[in-house]
Amino acid sequence: MDGGVRSIANSDLAGGHDVVVVLAPLTGTLGRPFAAEIDALRASGSVVEVVEGDAAALAAFGADPLDPATRVPALAEGRRQGAACRTRLAEVWK
Repeated sequence: MDGGVRSIANSDLAGGHDVVVVLAPLTGTLGRPFAAEIDALRASGSVVEVVEGDAAALAAFGADPLDPATRVPALAEGRRQGAACRTRLAEVWK
């Protein structure tokens, strides 16, 4: 679900699951409400891994992530970062 519809990242909807992976590329702008969702999941016993946009990914998004000019750079950075976190996420799903 697209973030912001009912909560910042909607990660709270995954409550009750043993393992939760949250893809939140723009968490730097989400602040405390996002952290509270993640804290609640962990407090309920879920193992939670959060993939946040790193500095290069955030730079590729630019000031306006809806700007068509950012699509190609953002895609490239998403692929790069996805490959970089592949091993960490594979460990979570064991």
